Amino acid sequence: MLAACASTANDRDGLGAAVAPADDTPQVTAEAASDQVWTLGTVEVDTRDIYSDEEVEHNWIARVLNATHWTTRASVVRREFWIAPGQPLRMADVEELERNLRATGLFREVRVRLVPRTAADGAGPEDARGAAAAADPSATADVADVFIETEDRLSISIGASGSFVGAVSSLGTTISESNLFGMGDRIAVGYSENSEDEFRGALSYRDRHFLGSWVTATAQIGRTEEGEFGGIGFERPFKHLADDESWRIAAATNETAVDYYDSGDVVAEVPVLRDSFDAAVSRRFGTTERSWTAGLRAQYDTADFSAARGPGAASIDVPGDTESTFAGFAFGHRTIFGFREVQGLDTLGYVQDLQLSADFDALIGPTFRSEEGEENSTQPTVGLNTHFAFEPLHDTFVSIAANGRGRMDGDDLQGWALGFDLTAYELALRPHTLAAHLSFDEADENEGLPIQLTLGEDQGLRGYPAQEFAGERVLKLNFEDRIDFGARLGTVQFGAVVFFDVGWIEDRGEGFGAPLRSVGFGLRLGSDALLGARVVRIDLSFPLDDFEGEEFDPLVSLSLGQVFTFR
Repeated sequence: MLAACASTANDRDGLGAAVAPADDTPQVTAEAASDQVWTLGTVEVDTRDIYSDEEVEHNWIARVLNATHWTTRASVVRREFWIAPGQPLRMADVEELERNLRATGLFREVRVRLVPRTAADGAGPEDARGAAAAADPSATADVADVFIETEDRLSISIGASGSFVGAVSSLGTTISESNLFGMGDRIAVGYSENSEDEFRGALSYRDRHFLGSWVTATAQIGRTEEGEFGGIGFERPFKHLADDESWRIAAATNETAVDYYDSGDVVAEVPVLRDSFDAAVSRRFGTTERSWTAGLRAQYDTADFSAARGPGAASIDVPGDTESTFAGFAFGHRTIFGFREVQGLDTLGYVQDLQLSADFDALIGPTFRSEEGEENSTQPTVGLNTHFAFEPLHDTFVSIAANGRGRMDGDDLQGWALGFDLTAYELALRPHTLAAHLSFDEADENEGLPIQLTLGEDQGLRGYPAQEFAGERVLKLNFEDRIDFGARLGTVQFGAVVFFDVGWIEDRGEGFGAPLRSVGFGLRLGSDALLGARVVRIDLSFPLDDFEGEEFDPLVSLSLGQVFTFR
């Protein structure tokens, strides 16, 4: 965790070469240092492998894991820091740096220390203040050094999956490395196939710091039984709270098929060849606690449709080949109330950073749409996303999110989607974490392909097969008691969960049907060294209701990640 420390660092050259402070150096609390402004002296980075020398000496598994892992390079960590020696530095910057480093997913542990220099350090601080004043006459604060210590987590991942649902069996495997050559880059390859001769193979790559910059580059290629797909993108995100610029550009092509389900089986599919291009640029104004964003966005999409096929093909109204272009304005606002570091919310043995804030983002502009056999049209389009995360009581956290998007043609609403999501956690009953999740989704499309929403095991209604239920509106509730046993086997921690799920689905305007309920229990495995913030989820669920006379058997599910998390 971060700390502000007193130090007797030795000044040797330039702004000073700092000596790492001892762990027992007297510390200044973050609260006491919150209003202090320093001048940054040096930044020292110490990156460490997954396991320490002591752990490796007594554990052959630790030796093997270290041997298969590239230790993160110090330059990768340095590139995440936006403040240069000689510039003003606040404790809030140090806290944010630690959060940002944890958010990369590369580390099991991050510790950032702010070390003010004292008069005993000699002429170094004066030289540093002089160098800072030369660049900024107002920079007369005391000098402080920053020490960053990181411990890596396992970055190579090998996974396999299998299922047997509705007389359809499937197998899949993935291999990925998320810290290639210690540069923080990711490469992954995956393949899956089922007994219906459907398959998907993909190779993807992400360059975290493209050409040594803050730009992230991504690329993907692959193939399914429908054809090939691929894409490439470049994004320069907002890297920190005071950062004022962001942009992205991406292009993709995809030969796929849109599937329509009935009782978990695909009854119709429409082959589609899609090409897309997306570009956006945004600027941020204001303070780190309260800011506005404004920018431009452009999207271009083409969709070439083939005839529907399958036993339910006659029920699918396939549109003509379509071309659409959107060009509009994006703007938003954010108020940050504060940040919290918690454990046991969605993780085991790992610090989870919560940003408590109120946010909204809006998008508005025209969509120019042309469809084969139809008149061209210009359709006003509006999108809105809101999110509110807060702590109403101590150790009680709530997240509320809502989103909507609509497209008009004259007085008619041609396409639209709505979503709502609420999560609430109570941590005061440790080792229990009481968690609840409510979600609602609705969508419709009058000009393009019909939109179908599904509900089942893969959408969080445990106990019922994946995509078993289909409709236009979905409402879902999840309740969990997450229990941290506090037990460890090596670096692996163990937890359990007892849960109750209930869902409703509406099809063809008939209203929500009877609730579909399930209960169950499960095991949770976490390891900051092997999994970082993620958990292994193993659940045994028991369905309580039948549907149209069909009964369901208990299901076992195994996956990586919780059914729902704090947004």
